[in-house]
Amino acid sequence: IGRTPYPLTLAPYGFYWFELQGALAPIELQTPREEAQEELALTVDDGWAGLFEGRSRERLERNILPQFLPSQRWFGGKAKAIGEARILAFASLVQEPSRASIVLVEVKYEGGGTETYCVPLAIGMGEEAEKVQAEHPGWVLCRVTDSGGAGLLYDATANEAACRALLAAIEEGRQLSAGNGVIRGFPTRAFGEVRGPAGELLNVTRGSAEQSNTSILYGNQLILKLFRRLESGPNPDFEIGHHLTEQGSFDRIPKLAGGIEYCRNGAEPVTLAMLQALIDNQGDG
Repeated sequence: IGRTPYPLTLAPYGFYWFELQGALAPIELQTPREEAQEELALTVDDGWAGLFEGRSRERLERNILPQFLPSQRWFGGKAKAIGEARILAFASLVQEPSRASIVLVEVKYEGGGTETYCVPLAIGMGEEAEKVQAEHPGWVLCRVTDSGGAGLLYDATANEAACRALLAAIEEGRQLSAGNGVIRGFPTRAFGEVRGPAGELLNVTRGSAEQSNTSILYGNQLILKLFRRLESGPNPDFEIGHHLTEQGSFDRIPKLAGGIEYCRNGAEPVTLAMLQALIDNQGDG
């Protein structure tokens, strides 16, 4: 409806009734998701590490993760009932000013079957928590209280510092301790060419065309594909891209700039993420 006359078509004996009313004060209602966040609030006594220990860990595994996971677009087991969610490993990603970790969660279903998911988590306080709640309420797991005050536990891909730390882990070849294994980032020989000047600060945005994975864009140069449902061994997309980038001269695919993997003794590395050159297309969000 614009400024031009707006035609209305009425059936025989039809009419429209218009009523002018004064402005009404909005009524604030808690959504079921917000109510659940209040119910599942955690008190963390021993800083960030305390989230994955004792009573806090038990509540994460028994109540919070089984409720959060089915609400996410990337979760593949929506049609199944979760019998158990167990934290397999976690690695600290950021300590200051935000706190974030890469967390690997094993999901067992009541009807049988097991899947493993990558669920990066962050704790935000004050303005950070308010911003996440306003812009990404569906990414919030629960409310958290610790020595720093009250805040939120949420998906760390909504945290800019955590997204930058993922890129830095690849660029610098970092290794993060993760229980009985390590999470390591590594660049390919094409990293410098694709990334551009090392000192250039790249804007971080999250792709909107999310399906079973999560995409994080760094400027107009790079896109990180974070695999949510994990499989043992190298990811086929990663393996093919790595071979063509490192050993071939095939230039018809985006160059692979690096990756992140989880390694344990006696087990094949598990691909957590792959970093590629960003090629504009209508699907990028």
